[in-house]
Amino acid sequence: MDNLDLSEYTLEDVEGIGDSFIEDYEDWKDEYLSDIEGLADISFDDFPNPVATTLAFISRIDTIWSDAHGEIKPGHSVSGSNQAGYAVPCQQNCAHIELDDIENSGRDIRWISEGRRWMLGNDPNNANICPEAPWGVDGGEGILGVLNCGKEPTGRNPYGPGFKVALWSVDETKDEAGTAIFFRICKRGIPDLGCTPYFIGPIPFLPANRENWIILGPGV
Repeated sequence: MDNLDLSEYTLEDVEGIGDSFIEDYEDWKDEYLSDIEGLADISFDDFPNPVATTLAFISRIDTIWSDAHGEIKPGHSVSGSNQAGYAVPCQQNCAHIELDDIENSGRDIRWISEGRRWMLGNDPNNANICPEAPWGVDGGEGILGVLNCGKEPTGRNPYGPGFKVALWSVDETKDEAGTAIFFRICKRGIPDLGCTPYFIGPIPFLPANRENWIILGPGV
């Protein structure tokens, strides 16, 4: 294989790759997007589902809470799903990151995301594939929407419908958090079967540590 010139081939040339699922590949959960060679050189404009720049909000992570801190009301939440909306509340065990705006950069501006919370999408005590509230929310549409109990991790779609981003780990003692991405399967045409919830994952994504910036996308 070392002597073969593979530069003239693309992934589309691999027979059957379009019929394969991510989970079919060994140790796929241990792979990070940052380890994909050349990915950092691709601009968002070149992605199949680029950031909706006209309505894309970016916020700063102010605080990380890994323990329950009371109720998070809809007006304070920025996480949910494209079916349930991105303001799904949390009544208990509300581990989350708290967001702030750019005022800490020296500008006295109160941004729309200040004080809002993005909840954890991973139940730390249960690995159930059908997440219950507050970690899971309604997702999917059509016939395929019933898969995975019609549930997906709470989170956001900052990069469009191609995949969903969920807050997947929090550690307030270290001011560290992590995110993961989830995919779905859609079947359009005749008949239109709709889309599954975003439950194919998790694939480790970007860190969400204190003072980091995080893309919220539209719908804040």
